[in-house]
Amino acid sequence: MNITKITLDNSRITVVLLLIIAFMGFKNYFDLSQDSMPPYTIRKASVITRFPGASPLRVEELVTDLLEETIREIVQVKSIESESRTGLSVITITLKNEISNAELRPVWDELRQKMGDIQARLPQGTIGPIIKDRDIGTVFGVILGVSSYGVNSKIIEGYAKDIRSELLQLPDVAKVKYGGVQEERVFIAFDDQQLSRYGLTAQQLKGIINSTNILFSGGEVVVGKKRILLEPTGNYTNIEDIKNTLIPTPSGESILLGDI
Repeated sequence: MNITKITLDNSRITVVLLLIIAFMGFKNYFDLSQDSMPPYTIRKASVITRFPGASPLRVEELVTDLLEETIREIVQVKSIESESRTGLSVITITLKNEISNAELRPVWDELRQKMGDIQARLPQGTIGPIIKDRDIGTVFGVILGVSSYGVNSKIIEGYAKDIRSELLQLPDVAKVKYGGVQEERVFIAFDDQQLSRYGLTAQQLKGIINSTNILFSGGEVVVGKKRILLEPTGNYTNIEDIKNTLIPTPSGESILLGDI
Protein backbone atom coordinates (compact mmCIF):
# COMPACT_ATOMS: atom_id res chain seq x y z
CA MET A 1 0.00 0.00 0.00
CA ASN A 2 1.40 3.33 -1.14
CA ILE A 3 0.46 5.80 1.61
CA THR A 4 1.86 8.76 -0.31
CA LYS A 5 -0.29 7.97 -3.39
CA ILE A 6 -3.43 7.52 -1.26
CA THR A 7 -2.77 10.85 0.48
CA LEU A 8 -2.33 12.72 -2.80
CA ASP A 9 -5.40 11.11 -4.39
CA ASN A 10 -7.54 12.06 -1.37
CA SER A 11 -6.04 15.44 -0.58
CA ARG A 12 -9.26 16.95 0.80
CA ILE A 13 -9.78 14.10 3.26
CA THR A 14 -6.11 14.30 4.26
CA VAL A 15 -6.37 18.03 4.99
CA VAL A 16 -9.54 17.50 7.05
CA LEU A 17 -7.88 14.72 9.06
CA LEU A 18 -4.80 16.87 9.70
CA LEU A 19 -6.99 19.76 10.88
CA ILE A 20 -8.92 17.43 13.23
CA ILE A 21 -5.70 16.02 14.66
CA ALA A 22 -4.23 19.52 15.11
CA PHE A 23 -7.42 20.74 16.83
CA MET A 24 -7.48 17.73 19.18
CA GLY A 25 -3.82 18.24 20.04
CA PHE A 26 -4.33 21.95 20.67
CA LYS A 27 -7.34 21.26 22.90
CA ASN A 28 -5.67 18.45 24.87
CA TYR A 29 -2.57 20.57 25.43
CA PHE A 30 -4.49 22.88 27.77
CA ASP A 31 -6.13 19.91 29.52
CA LEU A 32 -2.81 18.34 30.49
CA SER A 33 -2.11 18.20 34.22
CA GLN A 34 0.62 20.59 35.33
CA ASP A 35 2.74 20.65 38.47
CA SER A 36 5.62 23.05 38.97
CA MET A 37 6.91 20.87 41.82
CA PRO A 38 6.13 17.24 40.90
CA PRO A 39 6.73 14.76 43.74
CA TYR A 40 9.76 12.51 43.45
CA THR A 41 11.64 10.25 45.81
CA ILE A 42 15.07 11.29 47.09
CA ARG A 43 17.07 8.16 47.88
CA LYS A 44 20.22 9.93 49.04
CA ALA A 45 21.60 10.83 52.44
CA SER A 46 24.88 12.21 53.78
CA VAL A 47 26.83 11.16 56.85
CA ILE A 48 29.08 13.98 58.07
CA THR A 49 31.71 13.40 60.75
CA ARG A 50 34.27 15.88 62.08
CA PHE A 51 37.68 14.87 63.41
CA PRO A 52 39.40 18.22 64.14
CA GLY A 53 43.13 18.40 63.51
CA ALA A 54 43.42 15.08 61.66
CA SER A 55 44.94 14.79 58.19
CA PRO A 56 42.85 13.40 55.30
CA LEU A 57 44.69 10.06 55.55
CA ARG A 58 43.98 9.68 59.26
CA VAL A 59 40.35 10.71 58.74
CA GLU A 60 39.98 8.01 56.09
CA GLU A 61 41.67 5.29 58.15
CA LEU A 62 40.10 6.03 61.55
CA VAL A 63 36.68 7.39 60.60
CA THR A 64 35.58 6.98 56.99
CA ASP A 65 36.56 3.30 56.54
CA LEU A 66 34.87 2.35 59.81
CA LEU A 67 31.65 4.13 58.90
CA GLU A 68 31.58 2.69 55.37
CA GLU A 69 31.98 -0.83 56.74
CA THR A 70 28.96 -0.33 58.98
CA ILE A 71 26.83 1.35 56.30
CA ARG A 72 27.38 -1.58 53.91
CA GLU A 73 25.48 -3.78 56.37
CA ILE A 74 22.26 -2.06 55.26
CA VAL A 75 20.89 -4.22 52.43
CA GLN A 76 18.95 -1.36 50.80
CA VAL A 77 22.14 0.59 50.04
CA LYS A 78 23.01 0.75 46.34
CA SER A 79 26.25 2.74 46.40
CA ILE A 80 28.51 4.65 48.78
CA GLU A 81 30.73 7.60 47.89
CA SER A 82 33.11 9.06 50.46
CA GLU A 83 35.40 12.05 50.72
CA SER A 84 37.97 12.52 53.46
CA ARG A 85 39.33 16.01 54.02
CA THR A 86 41.37 17.62 56.76
CA GLY A 87 39.28 17.10 59.89
CA LEU A 88 36.15 16.11 57.95
CA SER A 89 34.57 12.93 56.56
CA VAL A 90 31.62 13.12 54.14
CA ILE A 91 29.88 9.92 53.02
CA THR A 92 27.06 10.03 50.44
CA ILE A 93 24.66 7.07 50.46
CA THR A 94 22.38 6.13 47.56
CA LEU A 95 19.61 3.58 48.05
CA LYS A 96 18.31 1.11 45.47
CA ASN A 97 15.77 2.38 42.95
CA GLU A 98 13.08 -0.06 44.08
CA ILE A 99 12.93 1.54 47.53
CA SER A 100 9.63 3.44 47.68
CA ASN A 101 9.00 6.68 49.50
CA ALA A 102 7.15 4.83 52.27
CA GLU A 103 10.17 2.57 52.86
CA LEU A 104 12.68 5.43 53.22
CA ARG A 105 11.99 6.31 56.85
CA PRO A 106 12.73 2.82 58.26
CA VAL A 107 15.99 2.72 56.29
CA TRP A 108 17.15 6.11 57.58
CA ASP A 109 16.12 5.12 61.11
CA GLU A 110 18.27 2.00 60.82
CA LEU A 111 21.15 4.15 59.55
CA ARG A 112 20.83 6.49 62.55
CA GLN A 113 20.80 3.54 64.93
CA LYS A 114 23.95 2.07 63.42
CA MET A 115 25.74 5.43 63.45
CA GLY A 116 24.76 5.89 67.10
CA ASP A 117 26.09 2.43 68.02
CA ILE A 118 29.43 3.05 66.28
CA GLN A 119 30.19 6.35 68.04
CA ALA A 120 31.95 4.52 70.88
CA ARG A 121 34.42 3.00 68.38
CA LEU A 122 35.40 6.33 66.82
CA PRO A 123 38.53 8.21 67.99
CA GLN A 124 38.26 10.53 70.96
CA GLY A 125 37.41 14.07 69.91
CA THR A 126 35.25 12.98 66.97
CA ILE A 127 32.10 15.06 66.41
CA GLY A 128 29.22 13.12 64.87
CA PRO A 129 28.30 11.23 62.77
CA ILE A 130 25.50 13.55 61.66
CA ILE A 131 22.96 12.10 59.19
CA LYS A 132 21.38 14.50 56.71
CA ASP A 133 18.50 12.88 54.85
CA ARG A 134 16.11 15.85 54.85
CA ASP A 135 16.01 18.90 52.58
CA ILE A 136 18.37 17.24 50.06
CA GLY A 137 15.85 17.62 47.23
CA THR A 138 14.34 20.89 48.41
CA VAL A 139 14.03 23.60 45.78
CA PHE A 140 12.38 26.98 46.16
CA GLY A 141 9.65 28.03 43.76
CA VAL A 142 9.66 31.74 44.60
CA ILE A 143 12.55 33.98 45.65
CA LEU A 144 11.71 37.38 47.12
CA GLY A 145 14.19 40.18 47.81
CA VAL A 146 13.99 42.98 50.37
CA SER A 147 16.43 45.83 49.79
CA SER A 148 16.80 49.48 50.59
CA TYR A 149 19.49 52.16 50.37
CA GLY A 150 20.59 53.94 53.51
CA VAL A 151 18.58 51.73 55.88
CA ASN A 152 20.20 49.69 58.64
CA SER A 153 20.44 45.99 57.76
CA LYS A 154 18.85 45.11 61.11
CA ILE A 155 15.72 47.05 60.14
CA ILE A 156 15.59 45.31 56.75
CA GLU A 157 15.92 41.95 58.50
CA GLY A 158 12.94 42.90 60.69
CA TYR A 159 10.84 43.56 57.58
CA ALA A 160 11.95 40.22 56.14
CA LYS A 161 10.82 38.43 59.31
CA ASP A 162 7.41 40.10 59.08
CA ILE A 163 7.06 39.00 55.45
CA ARG A 164 8.10 35.46 56.41
CA SER A 165 5.39 35.32 59.08
CA GLU A 166 2.78 36.39 56.53
CA LEU A 167 3.97 33.91 53.89
CA LEU A 168 3.87 30.97 56.31
CA GLN A 169 0.14 31.59 56.78
CA LEU A 170 -0.52 30.77 53.12
CA PRO A 171 -1.95 27.26 52.68
CA ASP A 172 0.50 26.21 49.94
CA VAL A 173 3.68 27.44 51.65
CA ALA A 174 5.71 24.73 53.40
CA LYS A 175 8.97 26.51 54.20
CA VAL A 176 10.51 29.97 54.06
CA LYS A 177 14.26 30.44 54.51
CA TYR A 178 16.38 33.56 54.76
CA GLY A 179 19.30 34.27 52.50
CA GLY A 180 21.93 36.98 52.65
CA VAL A 181 21.23 37.97 56.25
CA GLN A 182 24.27 39.79 57.60
CA GLU A 183 25.64 38.64 60.92
CA GLU A 184 25.66 41.44 63.45
CA ARG A 185 29.16 42.34 64.64
CA VAL A 186 30.63 44.92 66.98
CA PHE A 187 34.21 46.06 66.37
CA ILE A 188 36.22 47.42 69.31
CA ALA A 189 39.16 49.67 68.38
CA PHE A 190 41.58 50.41 71.21
CA ASP A 191 44.61 52.66 71.66
CA ASP A 192 47.86 50.73 72.17
CA GLN A 193 49.37 53.59 74.19
CA GLN A 194 46.38 53.60 76.54
CA LEU A 195 46.69 49.85 77.06
CA SER A 196 50.40 50.15 77.80
CA ARG A 197 49.78 52.95 80.28
CA TYR A 198 47.45 50.71 82.30
CA GLY A 199 49.64 47.61 81.89
CA LEU A 200 47.13 45.72 79.75
CA THR A 201 47.47 43.67 76.57
CA ALA A 202 45.02 43.00 73.75
CA GLN A 203 44.62 39.35 74.84
CA GLN A 204 43.80 40.40 78.41
CA LEU A 205 41.22 42.85 77.07
CA LYS A 206 39.66 40.12 74.94
CA GLY A 207 39.51 37.71 77.88
CA ILE A 208 37.83 40.27 80.15
CA ILE A 209 35.15 41.06 77.55
CA ASN A 210 34.51 37.35 76.87
CA SER A 211 34.12 36.59 80.58
CA THR A 212 31.76 39.52 81.14
CA ASN A 213 29.05 38.67 78.61
CA ILE A 214 28.24 35.14 79.77
CA LEU A 215 24.68 33.81 79.77
CA PHE A 216 23.96 31.03 82.23
CA SER A 217 21.15 29.81 84.44
CA GLY A 218 21.03 31.10 87.99
CA GLY A 219 19.12 28.08 89.26
CA GLU A 220 16.17 28.22 91.61
CA VAL A 221 15.38 28.45 95.30
CA VAL A 222 12.50 26.51 96.88
CA VAL A 223 10.87 28.29 99.83
CA GLY A 224 8.04 26.21 101.22
CA LYS A 225 5.57 25.72 98.38
CA LYS A 226 7.08 28.52 96.33
CA ARG A 227 9.80 28.18 93.75
CA ILE A 228 11.90 31.27 93.05
CA LEU A 229 13.81 31.35 89.77
CA LEU A 230 17.15 33.18 89.77
CA GLU A 231 18.16 34.96 86.58
CA PRO A 232 21.55 36.72 86.56
CA THR A 233 21.87 40.07 84.84
CA GLY A 234 24.81 42.01 83.47
CA ASN A 235 25.01 40.66 79.92
CA TYR A 236 25.34 43.07 77.02
CA THR A 237 22.12 44.43 75.55
CA ASN A 238 23.41 47.48 73.65
CA ILE A 239 26.57 49.36 72.67
CA GLU A 240 26.57 51.47 75.85
CA ASP A 241 26.81 48.30 77.96
CA ILE A 242 30.00 47.39 76.13
CA LYS A 243 31.46 50.87 76.63
CA ASN A 244 30.71 50.68 80.37
CA THR A 245 32.50 47.36 80.86
CA LEU A 246 34.81 47.60 83.87
CA ILE A 247 38.40 46.65 83.03
CA PRO A 248 40.58 45.77 86.06
CA THR A 249 44.21 46.85 85.76
CA PRO A 250 47.36 45.40 87.41
CA SER A 251 47.53 48.51 89.64
CA GLY A 252 44.22 47.57 91.26
CA GLU A 253 42.05 50.29 89.76
CA SER A 254 39.24 49.69 87.28
CA ILE A 255 38.58 51.71 84.15
CA LEU A 256 35.78 51.76 81.61
CA LEU A 257 36.31 50.13 78.25
CA GLY A 258 35.05 53.31 76.62
CA ASP A 259 37.97 55.25 78.13
CA ILE A 260 40.56 53.27 76.19
